[in-house]
Amino acid sequence: RMTDAMYAGPFNSHRLDTSVGVWVYSTPDGFKRGLSVHIMQDHDLPGLGVYDPGTGQIVVRTDAAGVGSVAHEIVHPMVLGDMPHVPTWLAEGISSLFEVPVFVDEPGKPPAAHGAAHFRLQTLRDALASRKPAVVQQVSVDRLFTLRFPDTFYVKDVDLAELNYACAREFVRMLDQRGQLWPWYHRYRDGLLEDPSGDVALKAVTGKTPAEMTADFVAWIDTKQAEAVPR
Repeated sequence: RMTDAMYAGPFNSHRLDTSVGVWVYSTPDGFKRGLSVHIMQDHDLPGLGVYDPGTGQIVVRTDAAGVGSVAHEIVHPMVLGDMPHVPTWLAEGISSLFEVPVFVDEPGKPPAAHGAAHFRLQTLRDALASRKPAVVQQVSVDRLFTLRFPDTFYVKDVDLAELNYACAREFVRMLDQRGQLWPWYHRYRDGLLEDPSGDVALKAVTGKTPAEMTADFVAWIDTKQAEAVPR
């Protein structure tokens, strides 16, 4: 259902021209063995899944988050196939959006998928409630737009890494709720060479720059709308 929804909608311009293997394990030990066999990584990966573009393989575990982990990982190669130079934060934001997928099937319309709220929203609420300036200032759309490369997103500081994931997922989800995610994404993708950060595309679609969107984002986080199930 996920691939059908993605290829019928946001990624209908570019489909992968190679296959991707998906190896699903139900235990942490199985997951670790799968990494060593299929991706040649023999270490303790802290997450629940990984997509390796080099081998074209996905290894995922379902004991902690069910099929949401599978949905997250299979979106990764579709994003990369559609936008090869996608910023790291956006690749993770879009993929994590579908960890709790909500599918919409209406007669006469192509299938669609959205993402429902989960623990990442509470991560942001807790950060804002802490009132610690060093923490609160991380919940920022303009800071998010600077996390284009892996070493700026996947950081060793666990708390900051969690905030990076939470900001990426929930900002993408806010745009999706407003019907602005895919118009912005497509404009950004098509104009990437002239607009490598996506700022210009965001201004064109929302009327605001990333810095101007921060106030909207922070206000949205604490609303009931942020908890709403998309339709």
